[in-house]
Amino acid sequence: MYPKRSYVLAARIRGTLPDGMFYSTSEPYVSVRSHPTDKGDILLIGGQNHKTGHVRHTSELYRAVERLARQRFDVESIEYRWSTQDNVTLDRVPYIGRISPLSQHVYVATGFAGWGIAHSMVAAIILSDAILGRSNPWAMFYDPLRIKLRDTSKLVTQNLHAVKHLAIERLIASDSFDVKTLPKEAGGVIKAKLKSTAVARDDKGDLHAVSPACTHMKCIVTWNDAEQSWDCPCHGSRFSIDGAVIHGPALKPLEKKAP
Repeated sequence: MYPKRSYVLAARIRGTLPDGMFYSTSEPYVSVRSHPTDKGDILLIGGQNHKTGHVRHTSELYRAVERLARQRFDVESIEYRWSTQDNVTLDRVPYIGRISPLSQHVYVATGFAGWGIAHSMVAAIILSDAILGRSNPWAMFYDPLRIKLRDTSKLVTQNLHAVKHLAIERLIASDSFDVKTLPKEAGGVIKAKLKSTAVARDDKGDLHAVSPACTHMKCIVTWNDAEQSWDCPCHGSRFSIDGAVIHGPALKPLEKKAP
């Protein structure tokens, strides 16, 4: 699987909101739907998908969603914004079932790719049938062990992508900036005397320095300016500005360094 992020705005719209949920079939991907609140319905506009850790200036992606919203609708105000992270499988179908051929009592349900509400119910049905020894007509379609020879090219491509960040970028990763003049809410990885440091300045102007090596498998993290986090481009782990774990698979924080 690979992790992807996407971005959502909640907007107040003048006039009638679209009745239903709509998705584009072209890129860049866009979704639109209304949502009821105590103060009236708001419109949720989402999109700008990308692999985690592959975009540094994520604040621009929020602006891109807002530009599209204002092009298509009479926007009165933007009330909220947030992002989400989902795992995507090679064939875009979730993995639901036994986690390995040798496992009799350990099951997995993952790779929902943003369709968690629907597929959580599918998973509940498939897994409960599996545990109770009942056959299920969907089980083979979602089987985590279904990878076939035709899928190996995608598997190799994805693993080479991870190796690139794990090996090559450890040698060359470096951003060009002067730490002393680093503005608020900005960050990056710098290299001095063959040692790399992830440095960022928070909204108060305080400087934070941590090891750039993700504690999961040592890939070099990337600064996410919109959410003030360090994101791993290999497997999707995310860390706060001071290195605390926000999102797995990493379990340990980034090592702190002297600013």
